[in-house]
Amino acid sequence: MPLRFLVLLVVVLLSAAGCARHRGPTSPSSAAPSGSFDRSHGKLVFAARCQACHGVAGVGAAIGPALHAERKKHSLDEVIAIVRNPDPPMPRLFPGQMTQADVVDVSAYVESL
Repeated sequence: MPLRFLVLLVVVLLSAAGCARHRGPTSPSSAAPSGSFDRSHGKLVFAARCQACHGVAGVGAAIGPALHAERKKHSLDEVIAIVRNPDPPMPRLFPGQMTQADVVDVSAYVESL
């Protein structure tokens, strides 16, 4: 095999591995270790990133639905998955505007409403 082909193959494989790493967990259960969240930080993230659409303390607004009693509908892992990869019109804020810790913390806060 020519050296040029081998170099190209290595670059493609490394690029694919890097893209896969940035996609995050493939299942909701792998999104966060159990018990490793900070609801007080989640409340701050919610106020900054979610409140405009979902209302103060998740009471609902013209754009987004109320989030009270979300824990009756979805587990924490399911809420994390929704926040990480939402259906439109909810904006996708991870990984651009929110970190993994932000996602987990805001999800735990939503579960507490």
